[in-house]
Amino acid sequence: MACQSECGFLSTGIGSVFGTGNAHIGFEMPNVEVKNEVETLEVDGIHFTFLLTPHTEAPAEMHFYIEEYKALFVSENANKTLHQIYAIRGAKTRDSLEWVKALDRTIDLFGEKEIDALVMIHAWPVWGKERAIEHLKYQRDLYKYIHDQTVRLANHGYTMDEIAELIELPESLGQYWGNRGYYGTLKHNSKAVYNFYLGYYSGHPSDLDPLTQVEAGKKYVQYMGGAANILKQAKVDFENGEYRWVAQVVRHVVMADPENVEAKELLADAFEQLGYQAESANWRNAYLLGTSELRNGVRQGRAASKEISRLILRTSFDEFFKLMAVRLNGPKAEGKRIVVNVTLTDVNELYTIYLENSVLNKKERLDANPDVSIVADKKTFFEFLLGAIDLEQTIASEKLRLSGNTDKLKELLNLLDDFNHTINIVTP
Repeated sequence: MACQSECGFLSTGIGSVFGTGNAHIGFEMPNVEVKNEVETLEVDGIHFTFLLTPHTEAPAEMHFYIEEYKALFVSENANKTLHQIYAIRGAKTRDSLEWVKALDRTIDLFGEKEIDALVMIHAWPVWGKERAIEHLKYQRDLYKYIHDQTVRLANHGYTMDEIAELIELPESLGQYWGNRGYYGTLKHNSKAVYNFYLGYYSGHPSDLDPLTQVEAGKKYVQYMGGAANILKQAKVDFENGEYRWVAQVVRHVVMADPENVEAKELLADAFEQLGYQAESANWRNAYLLGTSELRNGVRQGRAASKEISRLILRTSFDEFFKLMAVRLNGPKAEGKRIVVNVTLTDVNELYTIYLENSVLNKKERLDANPDVSIVADKKTFFEFLLGAIDLEQTIASEKLRLSGNTDKLKELLNLLDDFNHTINIVTP
């Protein structure tokens, strides 16, 4: 997160200020789709050459060149830093070879063009053609090196963690300022490549079915002679600057006994020192978040707004249904069967939602024998499912019409979980 004050400014390494989001955020549906790998379009008298680069930094991505401005835009696929092949906030691991391919294709396609500026989402422009092409080559080879050397070492039998300790960039790539790890890191990106191909399993059978961190924590503390003994040794290691090890070992004490203030303070101190040393803003923020939780508890976020955003309204029923389906509490739904017909009047769409075998499925048609039928516009349907409006009041206002067994609908709604976004990370 970004933090501004009279004392200075901290970012996440790829940009400035991030908005928190509100009900006024939305997007417009596109009215022209670029379908070919390379496509030229005139937009308001400006000539664009588009290059599709899917499955790179994002599943849908593109580069483009603007003839009139001699400007080449490469989205998030080139930056003035090492990006993330895996985002530690949680996301699908990216295909580093597709990323490399996109940058290489960009160099080949636009290398003969006049380029005054290379424009990127998370950085200021690179000015001049020679420097622009040089930057693209450095970024291309950065991700190619991480990919190839990770796979090479994996084929020598090294594990994911071992590769992260072994891999080093050659001087030509590592000393280039635009490749520094201010956001992504060489270590977690090499782990991402390993995981992309080989998954999380290390190959060691003890990793197949390990104990949870709380159960393991209690066993570690017992085997190590108790919390007092662990902390005594960990304090010595802390004074010797072995912060990574202190963090690894003292976490077990905190997991085994979250009321152990001495352990929490020592672990917080270790995280703080690791945060100070981190070049990556992402790593720094992760360490300092752990420090804050240990010292201050879990920070409660603001109550979620009940007002539905325009972003949600632009979402298709198919995507909205995915959200609804993962909210279903499977164990609570066991043995229940509910059929709900849905008619969205303003978009002329018909659906049936089926609850069976503790999962939700849908069909783009109406069932002949539903338990309950809903007729509403899309906004109203989304609002009551998200809890933004009261069902009874909505029925009374005639914005939503129900027929059949309304208790079945209420039963289904009661099976949907609400998520708490302020969760414990370094404490049980």
